[in-house]
Amino acid sequence: MIAPRIAALMLEAADILLRQKPTSGCGWDIYRTLTREADFRSAVVAIPEGVEEAEFEERVTAYLPWNYRVMPGFGMPGKVAICGVDLDGWTLDGYVLPRLASGLMVGVETQPLGTC
Repeated sequence: MIAPRIAALMLEAADILLRQKPTSGCGWDIYRTLTREADFRSAVVAIPEGVEEAEFEERVTAYLPWNYRVMPGFGMPGKVAICGVDLDGWTLDGYVLPRLASGLMVGVETQPLGTC
């Protein structure tokens, strides 16, 4: 099992790689490792009608702690995917989803994205 702090840093590295090159095999390999070896959690947030996906991704990102990320390229029409690891009270159900709700964004936990 990968320690939560290391998993959060791995998530950050994968995010950087995928933003530079969305088809990066290395970035996706890191995500697959995290889904198998860490307490990796994910959710989807519905995009409101009339809002561009890129604009909404930026809005969601502003509400996330450092150990959670918006996941580009998961091909879910009308939804933005987020994932991360729970760390020091920054949990999906205890912080991330309520924080998104405070901005009128409804998130729902899903199976880890790499296993869907």
